[in-house]
Amino acid sequence: MVATLTIIVMLADVAGARLFQILENLDNFAGDPASMLFTRSGFSIFGGLILRTVAGAVFIHQHALAVLTTLDAAAPAMMLGYAIGRVGCQISGDGDWGNNIAGVLIPSPGVYPMPLYEALACLLLVAILWRVRRHSFKAGWLFSLYLMCAGAERLLIEQIRINNQLHLGWNMYATQAEVIASALILFGLIALMLASRGSHLPSPQARAPHDRSGARG
Repeated sequence: MVATLTIIVMLADVAGARLFQILENLDNFAGDPASMLFTRSGFSIFGGLILRTVAGAVFIHQHALAVLTTLDAAAPAMMLGYAIGRVGCQISGDGDWGNNIAGVLIPSPGVYPMPLYEALACLLLVAILWRVRRHSFKAGWLFSLYLMCAGAERLLIEQIRINNQLHLGWNMYATQAEVIASALILFGLIALMLASRGSHLPSPQARAPHDRSGARG
């Protein structure tokens, strides 16, 4: 079952990353769909995150497993995977526009090594998630914290990235990553508050040994 889940998550990750990249560049896709569908660059990490999480949760639910508990267990590994993936972006030159896929003229001295910044930040967040993994809150608390951390990290790093901006109405503009990151922070905060209400652990009274003597007061 683990092998099947891994394959499903991997396929959903690639499909989501490609889908969200297309949604961010609909004009380019309309002009030349094949080049965007079959290129090896231009994947949206947030798209992969969202679709693979949904696909994994559906698979887990169909096999009668605890979805929130499983997501909690996966949270540190997901953050670690993001950090490792960003190292790959730096090596390929894609994540910091080394290949200039945005078509933007970058003046000297160049761009920030953004993927390395993210990799270091995410390694720190991995340590935090691992440190608080043995919490006393309800199932889903750790994954909610992961969502908040992932959203906050990306929202901050977007301020030094060169990316296409979306017109949100009136005089508001934001990148797709900024919109998704803000949504993750909000959703994670609400879920964190709900999961913090009480403990998923048995109460002290429930954990106490039962009186088997049959005596009554």
